[in-house]
Amino acid sequence: MSIDHDIAKTANAARDMRTLYSSRRCGRDLPHYEEQMTSFEFIAIIILTALATVMLLTRGFPLAPLSPPPSPHLGCSDARLSNPDGCARYVEVDAGEGNVDRSCPREHPPFVKAMRELIKAPTNWTSFRDIATLAVRYILHRTESEPFDFFVWQVTLQTICSSLLQSPPTPGIDYWVHLRAAVHGITQLWFASRAARPTQLCITTSNTLHHDLRAFLPDIARFPNPIDCMIPTYETTWRVVATLIAHMYHDPGYCNTLRNLYAAIYIEAAQRTANAWGEEPGIWRLERFIQVEGSAHSSAHLLAFGYGPGVCIAWEWAPMAAGLIAAAILYTFGDPSGHYNIVKGPRVGDRQGWKGWKVTKVV
Repeated sequence: MSIDHDIAKTANAARDMRTLYSSRRCGRDLPHYEEQMTSFEFIAIIILTALATVMLLTRGFPLAPLSPPPSPHLGCSDARLSNPDGCARYVEVDAGEGNVDRSCPREHPPFVKAMRELIKAPTNWTSFRDIATLAVRYILHRTESEPFDFFVWQVTLQTICSSLLQSPPTPGIDYWVHLRAAVHGITQLWFASRAARPTQLCITTSNTLHHDLRAFLPDIARFPNPIDCMIPTYETTWRVVATLIAHMYHDPGYCNTLRNLYAAIYIEAAQRTANAWGEEPGIWRLERFIQVEGSAHSSAHLLAFGYGPGVCIAWEWAPMAAGLIAAAILYTFGDPSGHYNIVKGPRVGDRQGWKGWKVTKVV
């Protein structure tokens, strides 16, 4: 039904009501109506008629869009960076919500599908471990002392680019400079998104980070937006690696002292016994340790890569990848003949809170 026809019907109804009201004021009796209409009823009808007319008009001819239409050249992540509210959610990655921003229903499903095709579970974990070990040695060879979290950032990013994304860097680049700038840029972007007015800072940081990450992901066809490709694989992984190392690392000299004081036992047999670990002890299944649903040991606290609808797309093998990166670092620092040491801080951090933790060269 056309809008003109709807408007005509509304106008006719108003005219009929006016005729009815006038007839009763003149004392004429209309057989179709048995009750007298008050002035309040007539005013209410006029108001409703006006509202209906406005609604019909705006349905066909909207007065103005609520917000400017998105540019066809901007993806959801770019659009979020162009406004303060969206920027505040850009790199929000919290435990239990997964590593992919779901605030953009238009692009989220295609993005998840593309990431599933792009990031595959490593088929050779030995090769993955070797790449992580080379990353550790590469970074240690170029520094004598630096913050622990900064060190883990670099190892994680380099391992992800070389192994998970299988992307050779752009030939001739200053690899060391871009690596350090990229990990700083991701952190700065996260902090900028929490600022009161983060728009310009987000855009500037994003542009710089895009340039640095493009040096590691030069294939534009595979990685159209390197930030979108990197953050889901990097952000949670480095925090899991850092936390794991913080709880596992011990000074090699201390370990040697204990080894000389106590008799050795067959650790592997204890780790594989069903009496201690329940059924299928050789399979990694963290939920076997969850005793009470909804307690402090629930999935939201234990499953770092998410669970339920917001689970990370790599939840099945991401713990193994993070574990091997941590193992490569622990192996290097645990070597008694090694030249580097991890200095522990007062507490274990998360994205922040690693003050006092550092990697130092043993003199």
